[in-house]
Amino acid sequence: MTVTTESIVRLERSVWQAAMENDGAALAELFSDEYVEITLEGMTGWDWLHVEILWVDEKYRGEGIGSALLTAAETVARKRGCIGSCLTTSCFQAPAFYEQHGYSTFDRIDDYPLGKTMYFMSKKFPESTP
Repeated sequence: MTVTTESIVRLERSVWQAAMENDGAALAELFSDEYVEITLEGMTGWDWLHVEILWVDEKYRGEGIGSALLTAAETVARKRGCIGSCLTTSCFQAPAFYEQHGYSTFDRIDDYPLGKTMYFMSKKFPESTP
């Protein structure tokens, strides 16, 4: 898979298409043929988006794919009337990535797993803030 602007647009469209076809809780699952290279899995419920998994294989990182997928998921969630987004991430995963996208830590568990920290993060969508 070669990552280009066109491939990012196709991924964004896949998120939208899955959301429109599903009209339920699921957002999208995007897979490559042999193993998961790029995926976003999430759901909406109780007026919130919950991002369960956002994964971009190392060979595609730094090209805007994760940002494009997260933005597309948030857009779908807003269309569904969600007021914010929440997720968990670990210190060895991507807390800085989510902070760059407006998420803040509201709680954490130290030593989960031992020697690491799990972060609980959320973001209120601007138009939902009074």
